[in-house]
Amino acid sequence: MATTFSASLRPTRLRILLIALAVALLLGGSSSFAASSGGAFGHTSAQPLSATLVPGTYTWTVNGNPAGTITFAAANTFTSTVSGNDSGSWVTLGRKIAMALNGGNDAVGGCVFVGKLNTTGTATISPGNWACPGFGTTGTWAIS
Repeated sequence: MATTFSASLRPTRLRILLIALAVALLLGGSSSFAASSGGAFGHTSAQPLSATLVPGTYTWTVNGNPAGTITFAAANTFTSTVSGNDSGSWVTLGRKIAMALNGGNDAVGGCVFVGKLNTTGTATISPGNWACPGFGTTGTWAIS
């Protein structure tokens, strides 16, 4: 059974905070990229550093329900079996992880996921949060 993301369109403070955190992790000051000199932030090119997350295929849950598998690649991309094979990007900052969907059925919802990894980088230590502002939905997620 596929998990879908749908509910009311009313924004909440939690959704706004989740989106802001995900955007900050994905775009600003991430420790997952080393910068060389030049440009507004001092980089001419971004070079990935080793992340806390161990790339591989994991089982995951969405809203406490089995959601199939998610595969994290070393190139900071992921693919998932949820809702028509979603895909996107991920980034870590220490043990925190943020993901953004940019492919598959849920990409039009602007979905972002944030969570905290265990010390080995192979699972989340507690359910993280997700928000799809384009669908007006939020929930929890976990990998193991």
